[in-house]
Amino acid sequence: MQKRGSVKTVAAETGAQLIGLSELALYESNVGSHRISRWIWLVPSLSPVIMLAALAGWGLCSFGSVRVGFRVLSGERVIVHPMVATVEVPPSELETETMFRVYNLTGVPLRLTGAESHCTCFAPQGLPKTIPPGETYTFHVVVRSKGRGIRIDDALTLFTDHRGTQSLRLRVRGPASW
Repeated sequence: MQKRGSVKTVAAETGAQLIGLSELALYESNVGSHRISRWIWLVPSLSPVIMLAALAGWGLCSFGSVRVGFRVLSGERVIVHPMVATVEVPPSELETETMFRVYNLTGVPLRLTGAESHCTCFAPQGLPKTIPPGETYTFHVVVRSKGRGIRIDDALTLFTDHRGTQSLRLRVRGPASW
């Protein structure tokens, strides 16, 4: 028994053909003027857009970054964000500081054991450090000026005790304008 006034009942009484669950209200009528909704094509094409927007929103709300959210979905469990930090040492200063966020999404404590760089202009702060499971640690790096007109573009390797991620490569860049 169908309830009187439901979409299926109206469709059955008017001879309409239902197209799909997402378009229950938009149906093609075989009676009268044979009206076809102009917007019927829009519903299936919006599904991927809505899904991507929902995933991006989840990443932004959960981690403060859409990129980190997508990296989590791809299976990474030890994540550093950003992978590349851009710094600028003011002319009146000799050094500045930049930050990297380390996410420990493993089920065990993660130990940051140290950092290494070929450039003597980096001074990592607060290592060694143990990050509990599911926690985040903000890792600070002091960047010293190489001199006027010399651009910074060097790698920094962060070492961990995690079997799957023994080292994390970061990059620090800065303009040559100071």
